[in-house]
Amino acid sequence: MNRPLAIIALLLLAGVLPVVWPMPSLVATLLTAPSLLLLPTGLGLAALYGLTGRRPADLTALQALLLAYFAGLFLFILLFVACERFLADPPRPGVLMAGLWLAALAGWLRMRALFAVPREAVPPLLLVVAIAGLLVALRYGSAISIYSDYPVMDLFQRIQFHGGAFEFARTLTLNPFVASSYIPFQQLELGLVLRLTGADPLDAEWVWPLAMAPLQAGVLYAFFSRILPQSRAAIVAFALVLAQSAFSNPTNGGIAELATITLLSLLLTGDPCAGGAGKAALLRLPALAVGIVMGLALLKMPLEWVGLSAVVVVLLGGILISGCRHGLLAAIVLLAAVALSLHRGALLYVVLGGASVGAYWCLLYLQEVGGKKVRRLLRGLFLVVVAIAVAMGARILLLPESQADAFGLWQLFDLILVPLAGKSLSVVAVNGDLAPGAGSRVALFELARMASPLIVGAATAYMVLLSLPAFRRRWGFLDKDAERHTLAQMLVVFGLVILVLTGFPFIHRAGFLVTLLASAALANIFLSTRLGADGSRPFALLLAFYAVAVVIVVHLGAPDGVQPYLGRALPVFAALGVLLAALPFLRWGSPAQGGWRTAVVLVLAVTAEVATSNAYFKSYAFQRQTPPSRGALASFDESDLALARFVADHADGTEVLVSSPKTMTFLRARTGLSPFLVSSNLDTIDVSAREKLAGLLGAMVSDRPDPQVCGKLMAMLEAGESGIYSYAVARRWVPRESGKAVLDAFGYDNRLVPSYDAQLATALKVAIGQQFLIIIDRTTVDWLGDPEELRYFPVHGPLPSTLVTNLDRNFPVHHVYQDSYIAELECK
Repeated sequence: MNRPLAIIALLLLAGVLPVVWPMPSLVATLLTAPSLLLLPTGLGLAALYGLTGRRPADLTALQALLLAYFAGLFLFILLFVACERFLADPPRPGVLMAGLWLAALAGWLRMRALFAVPREAVPPLLLVVAIAGLLVALRYGSAISIYSDYPVMDLFQRIQFHGGAFEFARTLTLNPFVASSYIPFQQLELGLVLRLTGADPLDAEWVWPLAMAPLQAGVLYAFFSRILPQSRAAIVAFALVLAQSAFSNPTNGGIAELATITLLSLLLTGDPCAGGAGKAALLRLPALAVGIVMGLALLKMPLEWVGLSAVVVVLLGGILISGCRHGLLAAIVLLAAVALSLHRGALLYVVLGGASVGAYWCLLYLQEVGGKKVRRLLRGLFLVVVAIAVAMGARILLLPESQADAFGLWQLFDLILVPLAGKSLSVVAVNGDLAPGAGSRVALFELARMASPLIVGAATAYMVLLSLPAFRRRWGFLDKDAERHTLAQMLVVFGLVILVLTGFPFIHRAGFLVTLLASAALANIFLSTRLGADGSRPFALLLAFYAVAVVIVVHLGAPDGVQPYLGRALPVFAALGVLLAALPFLRWGSPAQGGWRTAVVLVLAVTAEVATSNAYFKSYAFQRQTPPSRGALASFDESDLALARFVADHADGTEVLVSSPKTMTFLRARTGLSPFLVSSNLDTIDVSAREKLAGLLGAMVSDRPDPQVCGKLMAMLEAGESGIYSYAVARRWVPRESGKAVLDAFGYDNRLVPSYDAQLATALKVAIGQQFLIIIDRTTVDWLGDPEELRYFPVHGPLPSTLVTNLDRNFPVHHVYQDSYIAELECK
């Protein structure tokens, strides 16, 4: 057995130890974390290549492993979803995981040929690993550790998945209403680790970002090693994007982005202008179209057919991929189909990514056949698209905020949205899931946060100046092939920018394509022009000055509400400042190595820029509220965690939580109990439901209790106000019914991601009564004072004595824990 394979086997074995021997939560999380990547990848290796045992001819070893991960992850999730839907009594997770672990280990053993790394490839690989390690450490510090205080870390939207994980660990119910429009990814993985090892999902939020970082690094390097033929440029671009990328425990959207980038690396294999390779490349876009159709079919067909189709597609695709002919096309089809199942935005990512690759190929081909004349015309076209993008940005900023449709395109967008999604921008006010992501102002704001202004601005400025003959002679490209690729990349970048600024709903989420291509272009500029050699030290000094100036100017000009967030990042800024001050003056030997100095300073400057941007805009994530001076920036603290443990210890799992939306959401995330109302974030609920909840809670704490409170609570539950509750209680009270039968009764189809169809609904009486836990704390009291306002950060303090007196009279059965009142109410 070779050394890498032995290490993988030991890491997989380490993940089994906490299942067999009880361990502290953090230790169990650390030992199981490597299995997040190794288990799905091993399953994918067994499914794709197990029959042939041959290494894919058209894929690099890295691409083969990435493809195996995404295919294995899809099959892994599909297995547990199928058990939930079709079996009234699903098998114990430990039994399933034992079989999956053995299958994964067999897959790694079967495909050990993938670890045959040529000796000459080892130094670049080690350099990539070193760069990734340094940047991951910087990003962990700037994104997680400075804003958190172990074990407290804010969960943001991931809070919903924690509730589903506790529910799965407690009842083995994989509730489809937790992830709603997504397949259960985090909900399943967190729940499995909690069920099998007892590891706290909060510990996973601290450890899993580090465990998943190799996946992100591998995906980015696979992409840049394809789009940039020079290894130096690929490494620099890789570092630039890694410095800009978000750093957290990835959810469905993040995994879908990574799958799309891997797909682009498959599409970009080879030079489309190189004879036979160019003809072969023309088949890849039709293959992508076939994959999209297959992915949409998997989302539309019943789950039983999805399972059968997925197994056939993966096995057949693996046989084709392992062969010598059309293996790359089969890989494209398979990965496109899998990507679409991961997130509803994946269709947008894949379509825009495929269109970007197609445009990129066309621009390369035009330059190849047209020579200098076409290149001159394209430089002129570049000036035009830059001017259009700048004009669009200026119009968006000058228009009043109330005018979301900046360019009068929403009626045109409806022609796409109505047939595909059944939604219309003309009624965006009532389409709550469209409103947060629609509009040009939202798009501009999100794009500015996602893409580094330094990278886009520097690459744009250079390409604009390149249209001047004198500049081109002095600072132009040394490598004409690099110039050809850079011009094509920047034209596609601004084509994407123009599309994003139109304000199509959630199109800004595809802004990672802008980041990828702009970084590739700038890497080419710094390593394939005279800037990298002749102007190494001056440009390194200029970049260092820019980074320091950005940090200082932002600190000096930031409003009072932002200063506390910037203050948290001072240790990161200090470390980056020391590095930026020293690097420009270090001796690097030859002029060629001086280009590396400029590249390193550039990466650190981008890191400083991103850290500054994240700190500045943190206030928006926290509702622009003043944070506490010490401790974690989160919606809860250790007192809230203690309350959740108390509630979990005194509940049997059948109770329904009733409190303010924020308290309900948090306690659901830490206990798995069903909430009375479901919110997508901490307080995002329907206005009518919020008013009803406020009225019910107000009556409970008043000196004149509502005698109809039980009837009103039960009426709202029976009306389906909480899909999470309805599904959970049906599975509990009708044990002979499968998840599919429950969905049928509620009017949902049996697709991979269920959708509502009123014609399917039937009567399903599941219970004659319900036990409620009513939690009244300071947060709830403040919320009742103003139900439209959310106080994001924790609020503690004693309850008013008159309120406690009212609660004692209204609820004879109750508990008091610290400053929280926990009443029990049984309704028949």
